[in-house]
Amino acid sequence: MQQSLGRRSGPCYVPHVSTVQEIEAAIPKLSQPELEEFHAWYEDYLEDRLELSDEVRAKLDESRREIAAGHCTLRQPS
Repeated sequence: MQQSLGRRSGPCYVPHVSTVQEIEAAIPKLSQPELEEFHAWYEDYLEDRLELSDEVRAKLDESRREIAAGHCTLRQPS
């Protein structure tokens, strides 16, 4: 999800911020739609930076092997 946060011009434009305190001060100035856009962008930002643990990687690899071998059952939502 590519967002254009901070690049729009208009009455609620927030200039470049570089510290946590500046970010905290800027957030209350955002409109509700801008807060929702920021929230979605920040969730994606954090998710993109998550590191998978070795345990999770091993489970994913095992699942891929089972699927490739045909040892899975597909379920359709009811």
